[in-house]
Amino acid sequence: MLGAFFAYTTLLLVPNFWVGLVLATVFVGILALGIEYFMFRRLYGNDPIFHLLLTFGLAYDFFGSWPEPFGVGLQNEWCLLYQDR
Repeated sequence: MLGAFFAYTTLLLVPNFWVGLVLATVFVGILALGIEYFMFRRLYGNDPIFHLLLTFGLAYDFFGSWPEPFGVGLQNEWCLLYQDR
């Protein structure tokens, strides 16, 4: 999911498909190595539920914090609620 997200984002910035695909792959690989080294490595030997909690927390934090084309901002949800008034 993260690979598709960064591939789409790099395609918006780089007009060439293959260059964007390579850049997205390299960036996701570097990001995954950093997350593995700094976060998941500390959880080895513990209960596996902590790995799941960290995974869900990272997904919620990462995809919930992006603005418009990738997520809906809070002000937009309020506009949809009170649209008919």
